[in-house]
Amino acid sequence: NCKLCDPGEIMNGVGLTASRCKPCGRGTETNSGQNGCITCPAGTVNEDSGGACEACPLGTYSDVTSSYSFGDCKACPAGKSTFLNETLGTYFTAAWQCSPCSPGKYASSDGSECLDCPLGSATPFEGSSTCSFCPAGKFAGSTGSPACTSCGEGYYSVPGSSECTLCSS
Repeated sequence: NCKLCDPGEIMNGVGLTASRCKPCGRGTETNSGQNGCITCPAGTVNEDSGGACEACPLGTYSDVTSSYSFGDCKACPAGKSTFLNETLGTYFTAAWQCSPCSPGKYASSDGSECLDCPLGSATPFEGSSTCSFCPAGKFAGSTGSPACTSCGEGYYSVPGSSECTLCSS
């Protein structure tokens, strides 16, 4: 009567009985065949023996392998986060690096996620920590704008506008 080892454990000796299973140590996890332990890759942590490697929290990263402490996860600097694809809203599964926020997005402080620039503001740069209000005569009518748009002839706007207003005759 054979039984596979539990996740986070490997076979210890001959046979597949639960009594012959042993946990992998902190900072490691089992390989796919459950016959060996592998180190946690950079961006992941395993604080417990017998557990699985877990990704650093959103907005943090770690370049340490075999980590057994979430204290190894450091906050991304302002203007960067651990987004993988902001359009799809996905994140790195293993946060081993921080990526700059895309144009039209900003991260105002260390460890924060990239957010859309609010209405009436924009940033054309990658890695922005702030967005700039649109100047008079321009507007940003949607959140996440990488640039402000000029008002058409016969229209005006004040700084920070999300739309243009028709000039009175």
